[in-house]
Amino acid sequence: MERAGFSPRPGRWTRLAAWLTLVVSAVLLGIALSDVQLAARLASEDDALEWLQVILLVAAAAVSARCFLRQRARQQSGAPDLLLTAVFGVLIVGELEVQRRLVGAPLKLRRLLGHPAAAPLREWALAVAIGAFFIALVAYALYHRVELWRWARTALSEAWGRLLLTGVTVFGVTELFERRFNRTWATVLPRNFVEETLELLAALYFLLAMLERESPRDDRPSP
Repeated sequence: MERAGFSPRPGRWTRLAAWLTLVVSAVLLGIALSDVQLAARLASEDDALEWLQVILLVAAAAVSARCFLRQRARQQSGAPDLLLTAVFGVLIVGELEVQRRLVGAPLKLRRLLGHPAAAPLREWALAVAIGAFFIALVAYALYHRVELWRWARTALSEAWGRLLLTGVTVFGVTELFERRFNRTWATVLPRNFVEETLELLAALYFLLAMLERESPRDDRPSP
């Protein structure tokens, strides 16, 4: 029996996500098995797979930001959409490795605390800015926790919310086990290939979830 408010039927963007998962996985696996050098180049830093992720994340952030502006125009807080846009922004910054580009090396808290005098001032300034941003993000989320909880429950009752959760799960598992993935497939696939492929799929799910949310449906309430 269908629960009240629960939409079990996937929308067109969710169905597209299923097909694209098969297509993208098959194409990339075919490249990896037929041309290892090309696959390694695609999965290297600042190359095709990474930039595709950035493009998809920027598009997802743009759709989420539009949802936020629409909520504000209706005199609503739009807190969930603002936080979602911020999270997409964090993922974009991470993929672009902005901290490495700004200070010339990955920002590592252990190194800063272990040798504070040796760290350049700009590295400390960047660390403080990042810390302040995350503290503000957490404080904002806690302040709007009731609204966020209701929003999350509503989202998970719809196809776009479940697709978004799939993207979060894929991305989280990839980040958690990326070294194990790379070691396990090192004899078959180029380094970072599995990681970059999974992150690409996660970014794809994020964008398609946002498009699914914007897609008009007769069987759900207006956002």
